[in-house]
Amino acid sequence: MPLIPQDLARQQIHGLPRKRGIFGAEARIQREMRTVQLITRQVLPAIPAARLINGLQSPADNSHIDHVVLSGYRMAVIGSMLLPPGAYAWNGSALTHGGRSIAPPQLAHVVRRMQDIFPELNVTGWTVVHSTDGNLHEPVIDRHRRPPGREFSHETVQVVNAAGLARGLKQFLGSGPAPNTVIVPVLARLLRGMH
Repeated sequence: MPLIPQDLARQQIHGLPRKRGIFGAEARIQREMRTVQLITRQVLPAIPAARLINGLQSPADNSHIDHVVLSGYRMAVIGSMLLPPGAYAWNGSALTHGGRSIAPPQLAHVVRRMQDIFPELNVTGWTVVHSTDGNLHEPVIDRHRRPPGREFSHETVQVVNAAGLARGLKQFLGSGPAPNTVIVPVLARLLRGMH
């Protein structure tokens, strides 16, 4: 008996952003739909084996994971934000604009938990910052070094604009082992985790 039906395994997109809670749902759904459209138009055509799963229950804390993209032995956990155009700075823990700190979605603990659950995969986290004006190259996000004493060998979560997400995901997913393979047991486990 197969883990999941073949037609389900062939499908590139699973699930849609869903309404949860009563406050701010409309803005969140719009933001998540922008992410789905971006990945659908720019990443999935370039990597046919990539699978986008929307709306997962987080195994870390019962919160929700907006999106996961799986390709071969690589998994990207993706959250999103919507900010006005401008110049922002990301130092690995804080996103700042004009001296003000903006908290991105907290994905690092979810990425670590997914890595524990799927030890055979390389799991990373991405926060895509969509611009309120729809420009894929806005806002501009400069990467700064971490404050002293906060160094890590590699960052768990990248914060990028829409163009950066498309470019970064294609590079990350396409450069892993077996990028043209759908790992069906992993896909099946992820689909069971949808809310």
